[in-house]
Amino acid sequence: RERAFYADSAFFQIFSFGWLGGDAAHALDAPYSVVLTESLAQKIFGQEEPVGQTIRFDDDNDYQVHGVIADVPDNSHITFQLLISAVTISAGQDNDPFASWGDNWVPLYALLQPDVSWEQTSEKIQFALKTYQGEESKNELYLRPLSRIHLHAQVMHEIGLVGSIKNIYIFTAVALFVLIIAGINFMNLTTARSADRAREVGLRKVSGAQRTSLIRQFLGESVYTAFFSLIIAFVLIAIFLPEFNRIVNRELHLSLQQDWPFFLGVLALTLLVGVLAGIYPAFVLSSFQPASVLKGRQSTYSRSALLRKALVVFQFFVSVTLISGTIIVLQQVHFLLHKDLGYDSEQVLTFPIFIEETGTFRSFRSEVLKDSNVVNVAAHDYMPHSSSNWTRVSWEGAAEGEWMKMNVNYVDQELLDTYGMTIVAGRGFSREFGADQGHVVVLNEAAVKHIGWEEPVGKNIRYWGDYKHTQIGNTAVVGVVKDFHFLSLHNPVTPLMLRLYPADSPSWSISIKVREQDLPATIAGIEARFQ
Repeated sequence: RERAFYADSAFFQIFSFGWLGGDAAHALDAPYSVVLTESLAQKIFGQEEPVGQTIRFDDDNDYQVHGVIADVPDNSHITFQLLISAVTISAGQDNDPFASWGDNWVPLYALLQPDVSWEQTSEKIQFALKTYQGEESKNELYLRPLSRIHLHAQVMHEIGLVGSIKNIYIFTAVALFVLIIAGINFMNLTTARSADRAREVGLRKVSGAQRTSLIRQFLGESVYTAFFSLIIAFVLIAIFLPEFNRIVNRELHLSLQQDWPFFLGVLALTLLVGVLAGIYPAFVLSSFQPASVLKGRQSTYSRSALLRKALVVFQFFVSVTLISGTIIVLQQVHFLLHKDLGYDSEQVLTFPIFIEETGTFRSFRSEVLKDSNVVNVAAHDYMPHSSSNWTRVSWEGAAEGEWMKMNVNYVDQELLDTYGMTIVAGRGFSREFGADQGHVVVLNEAAVKHIGWEEPVGKNIRYWGDYKHTQIGNTAVVGVVKDFHFLSLHNPVTPLMLRLYPADSPSWSISIKVREQDLPATIAGIEARFQ
């Protein structure tokens, strides 16, 4: 299984992937054209020349290889092994899927001139859709620098693997706190051992040593300790980084050649920490008077006692802060693990699949249900926990021009039962009602509350279009489902509409409810039926 994307002919004019064979300018111009990465080309063709060869990977059409590129780095925004020409999607179709201004399923990348500001360009295109969708359109366009997507993404379903800059800030703060605690420990332990080194300082001063040379010595010891700790840290990173990558689902790696600014920064930070941690003990130890020390009258704890106490208090404050933060995080994790999401996803297998016709899905479902461990099979466009499609909705009894933003997800008759969702009014979708197909909806409680209906069943709603229809008339509400979280817990539950698949409509995702048996064996049994 290889990761593949559709891309148009301008893809390689924007992205600078290393080109190894073929014509980069026209490799994706024609339908059924593909570009392979070097590793995939070698996997398929071995040492043969791949450009001009033909491959088949969907059992329907042959694709011609028009180019080969170097393997995409793991930390790239887009990672893939195969690119298919975008015009392949519309080949042989009467309707061009790229011609509708009501669709937003295609990620677009723009390459700006070097002297053009992306902020100003984003402002210029913000309301451009009014020209094509009408002045009443509320949809907006905006740009984001590619370099900011990884840690500053604000939309769902990004192509690349994204993170959160907030997590970086949190982990950085924790690391600095731990580093401060370690530095304070070093200072306090060093000054606490001053009695052991007092005679050394006294003898060296009697022998003619200057205070500056003693300061350099003690600072050198501190810096040496810091760099020795750095070496140990890199050894631990090399040992534990693969396991850490598995936990965080990232491919992090350190390379001196690629990450030399990072290494220089780490060396500078290590030097700074060594100097800061050692400067106070260096000045304290070098201040001892030889005569008092050699006569045994030097009190090593009488001086700077207030500063040492302040450092200890600050150290305890930081420690308590970290412990309190850890407890809060544990409580949040417990909340996330035990929060009632409004549906039951236990023992549910999900995977993306494109089934073009309803009849094909029915055959697929019947075959899967032959497995005794399978309880139910449902089809849907978006996952119940990540539905990110919205439309404008008006309703029966609304004032003229009154509307609201509502999430919409196309599902089949089995989704509610598969996920154990609760109908609180009316009914769900059922095959017993043939007239349901494509003409009824189920709302969530949040939608009913927003509208203000006391008796929502039988009422009509109207919305202006979605990704399956250009224009929708009145649609009847047949039921109300208990609120469930169709986005992450960072988002409140907002109005949602579940709409039944129209006849012969394609489905994009499948959920399979299985019994509490051996999951790997069940998965293997399902896969065996389609091999």
